[in-house]
Amino acid sequence: DSRDFGDGGGDLSGKGNVITEGNQRNDEDDQIDWEMQTNSRLGATVKAENIGGRFEFGMDDSNNNVSLRRLFGTWDFGAARLKVGKDYSPVTVFDSGQVFDTDAGLLNQGNLYGGRNGQISLAFGGFEVALIDTNSAGLLRNMATGDVDEFLPKIEAKWGMAFDTWNFQVHGGYQYFEIENAGAANEDVDVDSWVIGGSGGLNLGPFFVKTNLSTGQ
Repeated sequence: DSRDFGDGGGDLSGKGNVITEGNQRNDEDDQIDWEMQTNSRLGATVKAENIGGRFEFGMDDSNNNVSLRRLFGTWDFGAARLKVGKDYSPVTVFDSGQVFDTDAGLLNQGNLYGGRNGQISLAFGGFEVALIDTNSAGLLRNMATGDVDEFLPKIEAKWGMAFDTWNFQVHGGYQYFEIENAGAANEDVDVDSWVIGGSGGLNLGPFFVKTNLSTGQ
């Protein structure tokens, strides 16, 4: 839900999802758990003339954690809008309303998802390009040794248009980094990854259709 602060102010928004689980322990102790879903959140969007921003905190009952989901500022200087901070990346597609698996929304399981990362982006005329914090998490999981050198940001871009009854977007991204002394052979490894895709939607009043297609490595 959201609450408007009025012209030039912004709005306060939040989403509280409750997960219901039934557990049976030791074949004797039955228990029902009502907890905040892991994607519950509280945030606000603020704006003053051509300067704006948003913050958003996540709340998770299962681990008693409060985390920072999004925090960014924007500057609209007429020809384009500059954004600096942590936000969803340009390749991300929210097409699905899947609630199974903690509201997974088919992210990374059919829908493109670049995550919420630190970035600098520039948007104009339906086009957005962003330089994003490189993501190499987990790549050394199966290596005995290795030192990751991330000296180039990830780059992502999207372009799209929206009309009364239909819309479309095309997306793309590329990332590169090195791993020095990787694995038992202590070899230097170059790691390249990329993704390209497109998404579209058709709104026919009583029903709608959304789809997307992507490929990458």
